Amino acid sequence: MTTRSMDPASHLPLVSAGAAEPPIPEEVMAAVARLGLAEVFPQVVELTRELFGGAFKVSVEEDPEISNWSDVVLTVHAQSSVDEILEKNTLWHRRLPHETAEARAAFCLSIEAPL
Repeated sequence: MTTRSMDPASHLPLVSAGAAEPPIPEEVMAAVARLGLAEVFPQVVELTRELFGGAFKVSVEEDPEISNWSDVVLTVHAQSSVDEILEKNTLWHRRLPHETAEARAAFCLSIEAPL
């Protein structure tokens, strides 16, 4: 099996090719690196863009119940039927990179109703 090397999060474009896509704040990029998720973060961003489009937010939230643990939350807006949203949610979780054994955080998906 061949392992493909990913660019570290510091090389991830803060804004992708789509002009309507919001930038990923530099402080989020720094937090992702600090939490040990920089290697897989570009894959998670690309997966989220593929399934939900480019208009999503990324934030880092400390877990109030687990000390020294954070969640990297990708917030997307639901744009389709409930069945399609559930299918995309399942795909996102199944395809999420799991090479995060040394991380002090986890990726979470938050699906909100459209604006």
